[in-house]
Amino acid sequence: MIHLPELTVYISHTCDLACESCFTYNNLNWGGHFDIDSSVEVLKDKVTFDEIFILGGEATLHPKLDKWTEWVEYMWPDSKKWIVTNGRHLDKLNSRWFDKWQIEISAHYSGYLEKQEADIIAFRRDENLVIPDNIDYRKLSGLSN
Repeated sequence: MIHLPELTVYISHTCDLACESCFTYNNLNWGGHFDIDSSVEVLKDKVTFDEIFILGGEATLHPKLDKWTEWVEYMWPDSKKWIVTNGRHLDKLNSRWFDKWQIEISAHYSGYLEKQEADIIAFRRDENLVIPDNIDYRKLSGLSN
């Protein structure tokens, strides 16, 4: 059995917001929902996860969210389960989920976005750096094996 910390199940491109900073690119207005892919069922009893997150666009706008939650519960009954939402449609949540699922309301804020932009700039600055073949790693403090 393989054990992993997290699984993210992306079920929809549909969202009722168009946040410029959307990390799932729903601001591109792709739209549409995903169906359950039964081929994933080969993972049952072979892979476990500490936590499973259902998200999208906006997960609560998926017309078959009930089916998705039932499928996740069937596949990984012992995992901690989350539905990630923007919080605008909490009335669409099935009351049976509250015993088995956590609700995470995701919001974007400028401090996070500024840090993320700084990280992207730093990564782009460093991504083409080449480590010389003759570097003596023993002379670098803070490294261990």
